[in-house]
Amino acid sequence: MKKLVLLLFFIIFSAHAQIVKDIKFKHTELMPLIPIKKGDKLTPSLVRQIIVDLYKTDLFYNVKVKTVEKNGGVTVVIDTVPAKYFGKIAAKGKIGIKKRRLKKLFREFYPKNKMFRRESLKTFIETLKYKFAELGYPHAKIGFKTENVGDRVNVYLNVDCGDPLIVKSIKTENKRLYKKFFKTRESHVYNKELFLHDLKKLRAYLRKRHYLNSEVSYKEYVKDNRLSLTVSIKKGKKFSIKSKNLKIDKDELADTCVFLKTGKINDSTIKLTEKNLYFNALKLGYCDPKINIEVNKDYLYCEIENPEKKKLDKIKIQSDIPLKLNKKFKFFNKLTKSDIFAALSTELALKGYLRPKIRFVYDRVSRALTVKVNKGLLYKVGRVNLTSDIKLPKNVLRTVISEGQTFNNRAISGAIVYLKSYLIDLGYFDPQVKIKLGNPLKGAIPVDIFINAGKKVVIEGIVILGNSKVKKEHILKFANFKQGDTVCKSDLEDFKNRLEFSGLFRKVDLNLIDKGKGYAVLLVKVQENRLYSFSYAVGVNSDEGLRFTAKIRKRYLFNTFLTGMTIFRVSSKRTQGYFTVSGEKHFLSSIYFTIEDKDDYKFSRFGLSLSYRYNLFSRIKFVESLEFTKNNLTNVQVPFQEIEKELQPDYTVGLRTNILYDRRNSILFPSKGYFVSLNLFPAYVLTDDEFFVKARLKTGFYFKKLEFITTIGKIFTKNGYQVPIPQRFFAGGSTNLRISSFEKAGPQFSTGVSRGGQFLFIFSGEYKYHIKDIYYFTVFADIGNVWEDSSDFSFSSCIKDAGIGLMVKTPVGPMKIQLAHNLDKGTFPSNYKLVFSFGTTF
Repeated sequence: MKKLVLLLFFIIFSAHAQIVKDIKFKHTELMPLIPIKKGDKLTPSLVRQIIVDLYKTDLFYNVKVKTVEKNGGVTVVIDTVPAKYFGKIAAKGKIGIKKRRLKKLFREFYPKNKMFRRESLKTFIETLKYKFAELGYPHAKIGFKTENVGDRVNVYLNVDCGDPLIVKSIKTENKRLYKKFFKTRESHVYNKELFLHDLKKLRAYLRKRHYLNSEVSYKEYVKDNRLSLTVSIKKGKKFSIKSKNLKIDKDELADTCVFLKTGKINDSTIKLTEKNLYFNALKLGYCDPKINIEVNKDYLYCEIENPEKKKLDKIKIQSDIPLKLNKKFKFFNKLTKSDIFAALSTELALKGYLRPKIRFVYDRVSRALTVKVNKGLLYKVGRVNLTSDIKLPKNVLRTVISEGQTFNNRAISGAIVYLKSYLIDLGYFDPQVKIKLGNPLKGAIPVDIFINAGKKVVIEGIVILGNSKVKKEHILKFANFKQGDTVCKSDLEDFKNRLEFSGLFRKVDLNLIDKGKGYAVLLVKVQENRLYSFSYAVGVNSDEGLRFTAKIRKRYLFNTFLTGMTIFRVSSKRTQGYFTVSGEKHFLSSIYFTIEDKDDYKFSRFGLSLSYRYNLFSRIKFVESLEFTKNNLTNVQVPFQEIEKELQPDYTVGLRTNILYDRRNSILFPSKGYFVSLNLFPAYVLTDDEFFVKARLKTGFYFKKLEFITTIGKIFTKNGYQVPIPQRFFAGGSTNLRISSFEKAGPQFSTGVSRGGQFLFIFSGEYKYHIKDIYYFTVFADIGNVWEDSSDFSFSSCIKDAGIGLMVKTPVGPMKIQLAHNLDKGTFPSNYKLVFSFGTTF
């Protein structure tokens, strides 16, 4: 009876439904979102759908749909109130906190560029009041005024911070730690945010220093805008970690002890520690480690009761079918057995043997392991049942899986992938395929396949919002579909990924709006990145005069950039210019010039460099550079020997090749691995009509605490030709031959100015001992020099030094302070030299 009443209601409603004659909507670009067309019957559900779909765009504050009867039909009129968005924000009045801090609060909480709603503004102001209270102004009052400018609403705040909360007194039993970590003092404004930050730092410090059961707490008492603060700091007992029969680094041992992160010891943390130590011991090769942990007042004692190791030299596999192991094993224990069992079981499963029996026999004398494999039964695919919401051809199922074939998991996963791909090719949006395996029966495993194909979705229209710099047709090129095509879920994900990876957009949102009957409209909302950026700086000083720097950056597709930078310095005696254009990955070019007019000479320089960078096999890095340099000296009134090497005459063109093979575990702080660097520079000196080849080989080897770096360089010429001074080798300084001043090693003019050489050899060794945290004690030694030619090389003519120092790890590289001692007395004015360096040696 109920179904009959609903059917009659539907017939009556359809008979009286109004036919749409026309649609009036001023935003024609959004017409694909309107779920009705001329000639359709207008229903209340369609009207509701119009409002919902237009609200999803976030372009409208209000949407109204009206109907006007006309000539036996209706005209649908869609009226919209455009949305306004939060624009600029400014504050005035008695603010109390620093402007820099206020701007940070705006960046964190102000809903800029989001749809303007008065409720959102009030929520923001309440948040701002709470933050003012945290910063020491609990009675802050904030009023606001808004100004409409186009589609933006600018907000102006009137702030009265009120009286600050002053710290009247601070009580603590550990004043030394309080002064070290807390910046809050008596008579200061109480900044609770800063106080809690300092509190967190102190707790982390106590955990890191292994203080057991430490506690840090505080109490606040406020009266008449005065705060009494009580801070309780209980360091607890500092303990250390000791181990027996467990050769493991202290840092790794500390990481293994999980309770150090909480500073607490209880039954659960001890069990976790035992488990971690057990697996670490297995990885180190211990056969059957039994972990004992003793918690004392001063230390935590970790002991392996059975520290036996069984070394493995050979592994033999006895099996009816060929099997092999790709992984090498050094020791035999439970972990080794588990890894071998997993590897062989996987290999057998691919061949259809699902329940193998594997036994291990270890010979202590020969250190050989025999693996006896009984492959078990060969399983096949049993009956195959298909449950699907659509009809599939029989040959499709036979292609992926059929009764009687050898069973393996790879075939099952391949069947899922194939069926999904097949359904997607038929046009289904998000098909689901599941396979359930039954219990084996007489060597056959039944397979049940469940398919839910879902529905097909046709793109009726594509609406793009938020683009102003990138054209719509350019955005659509990133899609592998067009209007009128059926799409699947992966097509939309690929489209979104391509848009995001292009680098043109900061944010991409895709929304598929269902229009019914298998049709949908794709709504694409993007937030564009800035395609151009420009920055500049102007400065003046007494030595260089006026200085101007400008930098332009252009963004291209797929996160690539082209950056141009220019620097000019102009003064009465010096004019310098530098211009470079570089790509983000491969390309770099630069042009530079200098004109300098001194009392004793006039110097001019012009240079050009074109470089291309690329990687080979992920480890080998190449840099090819075409370089041209011209240094010119005129009106010289002093001997050339008194002029620094950078200003010496040079007129050279060459092709430089840099090859780097790097296997270090870290570039800044390597402790393992090595690198090999080769620099080749075949060049032609235009003034002398001479050709030379400059070669330099540098290697570095790292063994935990030890490092060795060797540099060998030679310039090959004909007939004893001496290359221009700027192209020669120079050595000496804080990173090599540390007893020598910067580039002062080797041949010199009578004036004491270095003239460089055509052969270079330097060997440096360094030992680092970890003291505490980021501090290391270093011992180093250097030997080497620069010679006029390789024939002049001898051990006696080498500069030799040794010394000690302190190294500090920083985020941008090691900082070293070292004292070098000259091992060849009399070769330098002083036998000791204090050197400072910042950064790596390569």
